[in-house]
Order: sequence, then C-alpha cells, then structure tokens
Amino acid sequence: MATKTEVIIRNFSFQDMESSVKILQRVSIHTPEASKMVDIAKQFLKNDRCYACVAECNGLTIGIGCIFIIERIRGGSAAVIEDIAVHEEWSNKGVGKLIVEKLIDYARSKNCFKVNLVTNEKNIIFYEKNGFKKDLLSMKLML
Repeated sequence: MATKTEVIIRNFSFQDMESSVKILQRVSIHTPEASKMVDIAKQFLKNDRCYACVAECNGLTIGIGCIFIIERIRGGSAAVIEDIAVHEEWSNKGVGKLIVEKLIDYARSKNCFKVNLVTNEKNIIFYEKNGFKKDLLSMKLML
C-alpha cells in the first residue's frame, strides 16, 4: 500500500489524458478538444515509437513525460524527450527526476544510442543533474 508521499511511476493510459493535459499546461498552451482527448490518447498508445509515463501519488496524476523513438538514416535509433511536466505542488520534490529516469530506461530498452531534448534556460540545471549536456542550438517553427 502506498504511503502518503509515495510516488509511483507507471505507464500512461488513456484514462490519464485529461489530468495529463492539465499538468502539461505548465509547458505548452496546446489543448486538444475535450471530446477528442480519449481518441488522441488511444492513438498515441497504438504507436510503438511513442511512450509516456505518469507520476502518481494517492491515485492522483502529478506528472507526465513522453519520449519518441526515431530511426536514423545512418542506422540506429535515437530518442527525443518531450512534454515533461510536474504539478506545481510537486515541483522540486524529485518527481521530475523519476520521470526522466523512466524515460531513459525506455530509450535503453529500445537500444537507442542517445536521448535528445529541448528545454528552456531555467531547466538546464535540472537536466544537467540528470546526466544531460548542452549540445548545439534548438530552433522551431510553429505551424
């Protein structure tokens, strides 16, 4: 039985979609239509190149992280971490670290040779503490 502060990292399921989208508002303003959330989650779960996990405490979703596996033209697989977010009440309590560890383990299980991510300046120290190093420059085009 979980103690009051025990955090469990488990696989994402379509039932987690609504709570995960709310938490993800901390990192992105994109919100799918409520009527489409379950279908979007089910489609995501069908894709074997995508994986998401959630952090849960006492039955409440308190964090989420996603990773995507890509096949390189030169061979081998790499992974890209996206959408890591933790409920503000759980920030700086080790939840993000647990999510990152789970995603890295997933990348290893898929024989990825590297894991990339994009973050903002305020999160660089967090990711460096989790083994990441600054590399190159990121750019994006919003469509």
